[in-house]
Amino acid sequence: MTYSTIVAALCKAQAMDKAVEVLNREWSYTRLLHSGRVDDAMLNLEQMISEGVAPNIVIFSTIIHSLCTSGKREKAELIFEMINRGICPDTISFNPIIDNLCKEGRFIESENSLA
Repeated sequence: MTYSTIVAALCKAQAMDKAVEVLNREWSYTRLLHSGRVDDAMLNLEQMISEGVAPNIVIFSTIIHSLCTSGKREKAELIFEMINRGICPDTISFNPIIDNLCKEGRFIESENSLA
């Protein structure tokens, strides 16, 4: 289940306060990532998953980008978690990883990540 599905269901059930609460949680999660608090966001992701809320491609791609820009590219193996969950990574998901690998001079590895 994704945030948008939960919010839509809550709105349909006229539980607007709860829908706003869920939206605020999603936005606070995104704010954590954009403020550089990647470790806190990763904990939040684990909690989200344990509560049965499935992160979507936007959440995964944002985390991957944040990990790469904060010097934690090795943790960006979340791309495999996406695939395990049936989410097909797109160019937005792969670009930060490839960019980091190229900046590190690891061109062959960056090319292999596309295969």
